Amino acid sequence: MDLTDFITVPENESARSAVEDVLHWAPPGSTARPVNPLFIQGRTGSGKSHLAAALVKEFTRRFPESIVRYCTADEFLAELGSDPEAQCPDLAACNLLVVEDVQRLRPAKPPAWLLDRFAHTFDQLLRRDCQLVFTADVGPSQLSNFTSRLRDRLGSGLVVGIELPASSSRLKILEEKARRKQLRLAPEILAWLAEHLTGGVRQLEGAIVKLALLTRQMGSVELPMIIRHFREEQTTRQPTLEAVSTCVSKRYEINTGDLRSRRRSHKVVLPRQVAIYLARELTGLAFDRIGAYFGGRDHSTALYAFQKVQKGMKGDIELAGTVKAIRSELI
Repeated sequence: MDLTDFITVPENESARSAVEDVLHWAPPGSTARPVNPLFIQGRTGSGKSHLAAALVKEFTRRFPESIVRYCTADEFLAELGSDPEAQCPDLAACNLLVVEDVQRLRPAKPPAWLLDRFAHTFDQLLRRDCQLVFTADVGPSQLSNFTSRLRDRLGSGLVVGIELPASSSRLKILEEKARRKQLRLAPEILAWLAEHLTGGVRQLEGAIVKLALLTRQMGSVELPMIIRHFREEQTTRQPTLEAVSTCVSKRYEINTGDLRSRRRSHKVVLPRQVAIYLARELTGLAFDRIGAYFGGRDHSTALYAFQKVQKGMKGDIELAGTVKAIRSELI
């Protein structure tokens, strides 16, 4: 995908702007890189891979003599080697390194020496003015299997969030992709799809492919037919307190029992506050009922947790991205 083809909507605007800054300061040999490293956080379907691929393509087009590396985190670590005694690979000539899906390293539990080598290589590339870009579905601080040294380095530049598109943005994406496919569709068809297909950019792209096929087969399509064909793809789940608790526990890698207990350890307090905030936002239940569910807390305690997260999201990009990512999984 070319960067000019990337559809900008409010949910990805800040990430798109950051990529534009990378390209602005990107000429090989430039030492003025205000955005380095760039870390793009967003859940599956938000479009972060599309944006990363568009960056690589545009970088290569503008600077054809540059050396670009574009890989997943697993591929990058495999390149670093399987032997702790082997020499670290030399990436001195690299001008742009894009590493996708950093979070996928979490279940693999890579050995400490390999993560140290990752951090060492990271430092070398920064010193040699290589532009670094990473993507993941969580922020750097939540990469729990990474060393603190590596988490600090990944978050030392600019961390930007990219969210699943809201209904109005889904409509804009569908309209633009239909236009590019030269599909003539009634506005109510696209409006219905935008309202009911909430799985992310990939789902919308799949819908356009399916619409193109139906149009070729049927000659024309109408809304009742579309509803029948897309019924199984609708995502209309109603969040519950149990669903919120499970989703938040999974994101922060704690037990649901801890989340619902009266424990006040640092590891549990923030996830519980996030859970209370999302429970209020998504279920509309009273604070006393929400507080009772999360450890027998009263109305005022639940209200305080809600307000703390609400205020914190305004100044903490990573917290805001995490909350929005969890919300996207629940609705």
